[in-house]
Amino acid sequence: MMENARDAGWKVVDVSAGSDFLSDLFHELAPQRELSGAKVSLNLPFASGEVSLVQDEPSLRDLIRKASESSAGLLVTVDEVQDAELGQMQTVAHAVQHLIREGKDVAFVFAGLPMGVADLINGKAMTFLRRALSEELGAINIQEVSLSLGDSFRGTGMDVSKDVLSELAEATGGYPYLIQLVGYYVWQ
Repeated sequence: MMENARDAGWKVVDVSAGSDFLSDLFHELAPQRELSGAKVSLNLPFASGEVSLVQDEPSLRDLIRKASESSAGLLVTVDEVQDAELGQMQTVAHAVQHLIREGKDVAFVFAGLPMGVADLINGKAMTFLRRALSEELGAINIQEVSLSLGDSFRGTGMDVSKDVLSELAEATGGYPYLIQLVGYYVWQ
């Protein structure tokens, strides 16, 4: 999805939810914010001074609008959405909702554990997200899990036998989160 968007000329912003989620999103959308004004005052002869800098703080909606207009569109992906604070997700959802109404080419995709996503969508003032297309990942083919785990382990220099890989893959039941968890603990 992200490569397809890039190939189509869209700007892609990829962040993970958490306590600094909005900060990360602001930084990804505007890594170099402009200084809108400065004030300098000096008290001579004691050589004391004061400097005040004023930074332009555009709204999230403005940043998303500018990013979508500077390319064919804007794709924002948010991972681990179950870790997001409801107020921050409301801020993003409201900004995206208004820009879609304005006809801007903006796509907002988030992923997380099913219960966390459900809690978010059913949260206060999140009706916009309730109308979103939802896709729950089903079980992944066990043989594909075994091959993928093997490729991942070999990529880090770890050698795991086919029998062990098969056992690990079976233990996941093909459940995406368990694949990550089992892979993580084996690698550790």
